[in-house]
Amino acid sequence: MPAAKEILAGGIAAPAADAITGSQALAVSAAGSTQATATVLSATDTQITTAAASTGVILPLWAQPGDEFWVYNGGANAVLVYPPLASGASIGAGAANAGFSVAANKGALFKMMGPLFWMPILSA
Repeated sequence: MPAAKEILAGGIAAPAADAITGSQALAVSAAGSTQATATVLSATDTQITTAAASTGVILPLWAQPGDEFWVYNGGANAVLVYPPLASGASIGAGAANAGFSVAANKGALFKMMGPLFWMPILSA
C-alpha cells in the first residue's frame, strides 16, 4: 500500500489519503475476558499498550472481506484478538468466535477473507 505522502503527491486530498492508508489508534487498553467484553478495535492499525492477564480486543463488525487490521501488543501480557461479536467467524484454525492469542511485544495482521474466516499472520 502506498504511503499517504505518495498519495498526496498524486493530487488526492488529505482526508481521502487518510481513508486509503488506514487509521491508527495508539495507547489502546485491552479489556474484558470474553468476546462480548473485549475492547472493540476502532482503527486499522492498533497499538495495545495496556494488557492485563486474560484480556482482549475484538475486530470490528463493520469489516468487509479484504480488510486488514494490524495489532501490536506492547502490553505486559498476551492478548486475545476475537472475530467480530457473534459473527460465528473463526481466526485461523480456531473455533468459531474464539480468540487468537498475540503474545506481549508481538504483532499480528488479521485479514478478513470472507464473512466467516479471518487469516492471521503472526510476527516472529
